[in-house]
Order: sequence, then C-alpha cells, then structure tokens
Amino acid sequence: MIGSAGCHKGSMPPFLMAAQAAGCHVSQLVHIGDSISKDLLGALRCGARCVLLTRPTHPLPRADAEVALTPPADGAWWGEAAGLGEASSLIEGWDAAPSPLASPEGPGTAWVAAGKPVPWE
Repeated sequence: MIGSAGCHKGSMPPFLMAAQAAGCHVSQLVHIGDSISKDLLGALRCGARCVLLTRPTHPLPRADAEVALTPPADGAWWGEAAGLGEASSLIEGWDAAPSPLASPEGPGTAWVAAGKPVPWE
C-alpha cells in the first residue's frame, strides 16, 4: 500500500494525487521506476509518461510474466534508461518534442494495434 494514496503501487490514485499536488495534469508527469507492472503500466494507465530504469550494473530480476507485459516501444510515452543520467536526457527530449496528446493516439496505441490485450485498462 502507498501511504496517503490508500492503494497499491501501480494503481491510478498515486499518479492522480501527484498531479494534483504538482498543480498539473497527469499527462505532464514523468514517472521513473523499475517495475514494468507497477511503474511503467501504472503511469501509462493514467496517461503519464514513464522512464523504466534497467540498471545494468544492478539488474532487477523480472519474471517472464512481467516481461511479457512490456508494451511495444513508444518513444513518445515511455523509454528505458540505465540510470538517472539517461533518464534526464530522455525527459529533455520529451520537453523538446510536441506532446503526444496533440494527436488522437495515446499511450498503448501500438500495443492495441498489435492486437494485444491492454493490461492497463
């Protein structure tokens, strides 16, 4: 459980509460985490961008079932980074690009187009 959000990590309330606390729309958030199911999919489910930390020097063991949840690469909505330096560069690139919300496509569009079930709905 996440303290003040009163729910589990990866669910929508923590992301919505973070946006409210920051005084912004959830689409303006960038979440950084190392879990596919809780961090990456949780952020995408809410419409936030996400950086998935891979930490090659200290890899997090991931079960095959979790790896299978990885959505297709979508550089407008999420990316992988080996550390915070790479994450910062990725975020700077997003800052320089138009918002993906300017198009009718949202997070997971490629996933749906591939005919896969959407695990964040």
